[in-house]
Amino acid sequence: MKKQFSIMAAVVALSTTPVTYADEEGISISGNVALASNYIWRGQTQTNNEPALSGGFDLAHDSGFYLGVWGSNVDFGADDNMELDYYGGFSGESGPVGYDLGYIAYKYPGGSGDFEEWYLGLSTTVGPVELGAAFSQGVDEATDNVELSASTDLDGIALSLALGDYDGAGEYSLVSLSKEMGGLDFSVAWSDYDADAGSASDQDEVTFTIAKSF
Repeated sequence: MKKQFSIMAAVVALSTTPVTYADEEGISISGNVALASNYIWRGQTQTNNEPALSGGFDLAHDSGFYLGVWGSNVDFGADDNMELDYYGGFSGESGPVGYDLGYIAYKYPGGSGDFEEWYLGLSTTVGPVELGAAFSQGVDEATDNVELSASTDLDGIALSLALGDYDGAGEYSLVSLSKEMGGLDFSVAWSDYDADAGSASDQDEVTFTIAKSF
């Protein structure tokens, strides 16, 4: 899961409500860890269809400001075998609309392909359904991305849907079901990626994930 605010995080690896450390200054620290049968990001495998172990930490202030780091194994060939993401932003609500504005750097130590993005996430609730829109603007020559999502609860089972357009690369969709049991989140997701002409090949995957927040 490349950190992409709460909308995408909930779709790819839903986590439990974290047990956080909080101090009197309004600062809280939380962490997460996940084991997945595949690492899918914007419809494409990042581990050559092999398992992924990921985790991260977040520091947040009651004002809405936050900082975080997240990492996972990857497999792009050559020396690209690790991803480390660093991000920071501000989130809050304005009336019925939630927002999350931030900046993220994707780093591949020892490899290549580092890039950065600005991102904006918007969300609102309509009846039992939470709707979201995510906009990512690539820095310099990095590619932009737009994603729409919807999620709801079905008697304790979370259902999430997402549709995205990774500019110049392809379009993708994701359907995820998840349930909390014994303090862990278990999820299964189906993803489909339709590559634009001349880019990577089409992909169609089913991914199983076990996640834990603390």
